[in-house]
Amino acid sequence: MGSFNRQVFSGADGHLYATENNTVASSNKVAKVKNWTMTANQAIIETVSLAEYDRTIIPGTRSLTGSCSLYYHNDSRQDVFFKSIFKAVGTTGAPSDEASPKVSMRLSLGGGDFDAHDRFMEFRCLLTSLTVASTVGEVSSMDCTFEVDGTLTSWSLFEGSSTD
Repeated sequence: MGSFNRQVFSGADGHLYATENNTVASSNKVAKVKNWTMTANQAIIETVSLAEYDRTIIPGTRSLTGSCSLYYHNDSRQDVFFKSIFKAVGTTGAPSDEASPKVSMRLSLGGGDFDAHDRFMEFRCLLTSLTVASTVGEVSSMDCTFEVDGTLTSWSLFEGSSTD
């Protein structure tokens, strides 16, 4: 029997990087991340016709959605979440009639910090919601949800699998 010498990742290993730019860098690490999630969905299209009794299907569109929870931290790297939703201009905070900008994100399971051992998913997305919460006895937090534009731009989740 062969031995299994594989690394196990925990939440303590994970990171989230976000920027309004097209390329995510290690300097875009968002401080105080509580958690993040990513969900991949595959729609189906039925191809059954009249007088057929068995359902037949073909693949339809794919989508990626996700969420993240951040402990509120007075750090400008968290600004990307507010700017993407509110798109405020100037110092008055007057709303803009411009479309919300897409955000580049990198969700890392750990294993390295932008090196060959990092296990990650990278993509462009639109933030679809942002909730800021303050609760007695707890650290203030922000929760956001997002939808990926297209597919992953880069990824490496398993040893030997990468699009880089």
